[in-house]
Amino acid sequence: MREKCAPREDAGDGQDAAATTPSASLAPGGAWGAAGELSIADLIADKARSGTFFWSVELLPGTTPHLRAQLETSLQQLARRPPAFVSITWHVGHLRDDKHPALELGARVRAALGVPVLLHIAAGRMTCSQVRRVLEACLAVGITNIFALRGDDETDEGSDFHHASDLVYFIRENYGSQFCVGVAGYPSMHPESTSLEEDIFYLKQKVEAGAEFIVTQMVNTFEELHTFVHKCHEHDVKVPIIPGLFLIQSYNTLEKVAKTCSIKVPQNIMQELRQLHNIENQIEYGKNLLKSLLRQMMMFSHCPGAHLFTINK
Repeated sequence: MREKCAPREDAGDGQDAAATTPSASLAPGGAWGAAGELSIADLIADKARSGTFFWSVELLPGTTPHLRAQLETSLQQLARRPPAFVSITWHVGHLRDDKHPALELGARVRAALGVPVLLHIAAGRMTCSQVRRVLEACLAVGITNIFALRGDDETDEGSDFHHASDLVYFIRENYGSQFCVGVAGYPSMHPESTSLEEDIFYLKQKVEAGAEFIVTQMVNTFEELHTFVHKCHEHDVKVPIIPGLFLIQSYNTLEKVAKTCSIKVPQNIMQELRQLHNIENQIEYGKNLLKSLLRQMMMFSHCPGAHLFTINK
């Protein structure tokens, strides 16, 4: 990939490249300025210095009536207590639209909550020109925090990005420091890895390519996070690691998420949930598990905050 994608002629420290004309077809049309936003890496560092444990949240663009309804409720709730930042998921199929749902949601989040937006880019099915198009649109609307992913699906043959590290490298080579880049970590191992050590080897490649922080896939126990963080430190991966936590809504939802994302959920959690036939009891179980995890993580010096996966709930 790195040989295929020629650097932009104006790539450098980020000052000259800012003058590049963005892709107007993807930008939400003047809803907010292009001056950029607070770097999430800086935000994490500020919270760590002050000893303030933060929380952030992932939202999904409302691409179906059900998701739109859930999203509206979530935005109203978040307005009462804004998170440190909001990550927004993204799909390559959106590129076919004149307007980009994730960028439009980013504009709404910035306007309504006043917090940084972390835009997912899953580039495993994208070309260099498509990624440039999205990044230029991000600059046009002031999104400067990117979550660089390959994506859960297999890469397309025509893709220029077969690994997330390729995308990180591409952003740094072409846009310098204009973007703050985060990447994913896998405490229970990526499904394609043969060991946690192998997983961390590839994670280190992403950090060496220019990633500034890590948000993990769903963590189910504190021991899982503790082992992962210390393994990372042993391999000299020392950027901030933010655990991803899933708020369990039901047994069926957890089972579906675990299967879709290839996450290993401890059997005792699945068994205890399965025995709770009442949905209200399953929700209460999920809340108590999340609270317990947060209490333990707040006492862990290597854990500055937590990122919540809520599926807009």
